[in-house]
Amino acid sequence: MHIGGKGAALRAAILALAVTACGQPSGFGAVLDDAVDAGFPGVVLYVRAGTDIWVGARGVSDIVANTPLAVDDRMLLVRSAHPILAVAVLQLVTENKVRLDAAVAQYAGLDILYGVPDAQRITVQQALGHTSGLRDPYGLAAFQEEVLGRGADPRRVWTPKDVLGHLGRPGNRPTFPPGQGVRYSAANTLALALVLEAAGGESLDAALQRRVYARAAMVHTSAGGAVVPGYAVLPKAQVDAGVTSRAAPVGAFREVSSITAGFGGAGAGIATTAEDLALFLDALFEGRVVALGQMERMRNAATATTVLETGAEVRFGLGLAERITAGSGVVIGFEGAGYGYTTMVYRVPELDITVALLANASGPDLSLSDALEAVLRLAKASDKRAFGVR
Repeated sequence: MHIGGKGAALRAAILALAVTACGQPSGFGAVLDDAVDAGFPGVVLYVRAGTDIWVGARGVSDIVANTPLAVDDRMLLVRSAHPILAVAVLQLVTENKVRLDAAVAQYAGLDILYGVPDAQRITVQQALGHTSGLRDPYGLAAFQEEVLGRGADPRRVWTPKDVLGHLGRPGNRPTFPPGQGVRYSAANTLALALVLEAAGGESLDAALQRRVYARAAMVHTSAGGAVVPGYAVLPKAQVDAGVTSRAAPVGAFREVSSITAGFGGAGAGIATTAEDLALFLDALFEGRVVALGQMERMRNAATATTVLETGAEVRFGLGLAERITAGSGVVIGFEGAGYGYTTMVYRVPELDITVALLANASGPDLSLSDALEAVLRLAKASDKRAFGVR
């Protein structure tokens, strides 16, 4: 299947029809089949190489109803919304409403990180580049117990302040002083959300819609709304700790999307599609959401590497990650996984290739890394047959 150009909403509908019409799996389809065979309930892929575009889905969106996953099904961004927030904050920097060297507390207040040592010293730039030293609240056992354990309320809506409040509890000290290391933490994303609201003078949802989604033609992205169920495989240690007291046995999927949707707004509450994520990254590299100079600041890698919860080793700039792939060298983008969803979207700037993968499950043994490598090899080969062109 081949579609030229870079349209948006209409193209999504055409692509969905084309996937069905093509019928025969291409090389990209085989990659998705392998991902489903590896344990994901369902996976969506969007790949663009120049003007060639392919999109497809494999597996199911609902493992009980056995509903086929569709290319325009929306999933939640868990631990992967950071670049979207970074773009909006950098716009405020350009507008002289936020300073990179200013403390986060100057805009968001000190109460959000009460009890965290040196919290008043954490700057906006450190939050952008994951050099704040703040722990990832979603990985804390106490937070997991409160969310998934006995007596947890799946209908609770967690504000960024609610989630960040866990960092001030005993035993959750920062991993290093501000600016003295690099380590991914969703706490940085939540802090940026509060800075954006305070300095921009509008709600997080309104700011992202105006500053990011509209500029990048992300017509399927919003806070809230319908999403496909997200399934989590929780590790044995969490089961032993009682976190999965309401869950299926170890190794089985647990549907957690009703809980995940309420996580701290920017932390996991953004729903999107694979196509929209690709459109965002393309718009970013084309200077349509921030000036190209700001985009370069976003991608300029830090001097140290850090390991994500997906297992990938990356280097962070101010919002974007640099990852080394086996066959395509350096790719720029972002990824994340947890609480029912896995996200991966990367661009090979020199080859004008963008790849977005979304899966409706997360777990310690579930990874899209092999799929990314395989898709990049196919796209790099410029084999038109992979895009459905005979």
